[in-house]
Amino acid sequence: MIDVNCKASTKIIQTLADIEARYQAAFIAHHREQLEFERRAVADAVREAKRVIAAG
Repeated sequence: MIDVNCKASTKIIQTLADIEARYQAAFIAHHREQLEFERRAVADAVREAKRVIAAG
C-alpha cells in the first residue's frame, strides 16, 4: 500500500505518461509523411482483403 500511496502522492504515473505522450507527439510530427503512407497502405490492404473475401 505504501507503493500505491507514494505513486499517488508524487503523481509519478501521470508524469511518466505525460513524458511518453510528448515523445510520441514529437515522433509523429517528425515522421508524419511516412506514417500517413503506412496508414494508406494498411487501408488499401484491408480494402483489398475485404474485396477478395466478398468475391469468395
